[in-house]
Amino acid sequence: MYTNQLDKAENTYYNYLKKVSSKNHQTEMAYNITYSYFLKKNKTKFEEWKKITTATTNSNSVYFKNIELMTNDFNKK
Repeated sequence: MYTNQLDKAENTYYNYLKKVSSKNHQTEMAYNITYSYFLKKNKTKFEEWKKITTATTNSNSVYFKNIELMTNDFNKK
């Protein structure tokens, strides 16, 4: 993700889900990909990863709240 290789970041996320029984970092990983697509202004991929991230967290989490802010920013334009 940090090297701007989001395809590889997505593959890493899905491989993590297949190989690791503990899903402790699932939301953080999904959020980081979502945020990267937000920064790239890729609304289609943002919306795809927004669904994945919000499905793994609750509405009180900082991830959920930040995604709401990003969504509002996209909707302003």
